[in-house]
Amino acid sequence: MPPMRSASPGRHMRRRRAALAAGIITALTASSVLVTPAAYAEEVSTLTPFEAVDPFIGTQMNDANNTRGNDHYGNTFPGATVPFGMVQSSPTTFETGNGQQFGGYEYDADQIRGFGMTRLSGTGCRSNFGGFDFPVIPFTGALTDGALPTNPASAIGEYFLDFSHDDETAEPGYYSVGLENVQAELTSTTRTAVSRYSFDETAATSTLLFEAGGSNNQVHASDIAFDPATGELTGSVKANIVCNGGSQYTAYFSATFDQPVESFGTWTPAGV
Repeated sequence: MPPMRSASPGRHMRRRRAALAAGIITALTASSVLVTPAAYAEEVSTLTPFEAVDPFIGTQMNDANNTRGNDHYGNTFPGATVPFGMVQSSPTTFETGNGQQFGGYEYDADQIRGFGMTRLSGTGCRSNFGGFDFPVIPFTGALTDGALPTNPASAIGEYFLDFSHDDETAEPGYYSVGLENVQAELTSTTRTAVSRYSFDETAATSTLLFEAGGSNNQVHASDIAFDPATGELTGSVKANIVCNGGSQYTAYFSATFDQPVESFGTWTPAGV
């Protein structure tokens, strides 16, 4: 019977070295699995998705890098809406320094020209506009014989409202701003807007101006009516579409109030 042949010492050594190498690879792999989650966990934000939303992104014009004729104005808005909602309840601004309304809300502006019910976000239009219908303006000044002191049709700027970003709050589905003698709050559902205007006791009046023809695109026709029997306000406007170009659209609205209306009136270019 032939003698058994012993394995080559070198072969055993290679096997041991291979096993040792495999052990090192396994250890390294296991080590990386333990280390990576710990390092990743340190970078995870503690903000909730709701808290991470900044409604003011895209509202400020910045032409510092204006190399292609684009002034870097997103024409977004900070107001209240829901995904795929029909209503976008938001303020539109006015900048007294240059007389610009821009496309809707511009962060460097110093006045609010009303709270509207429609808005298209991110159009990029500036001198033309992104949709803004049926602005509502709270007015706390005194009335003259039950009427507004000046005709808004010819002097609507007198009713614009000074504001500060320090008095603003915006989050998904909600916007508020503190104004002189009034706090404005906006929220929306899929098909409606809910607005609350809280007037100070020191205000001379608690008046709301509904500017049916106040769209920031070109207006071709508008009407408004109030029924004191039902307390319902209705109106419509026919205006140009986004960026003030193309065809026209007609929008309608109705509003009811949770406080009694003591008096009402309408204005036209001929007078209040």
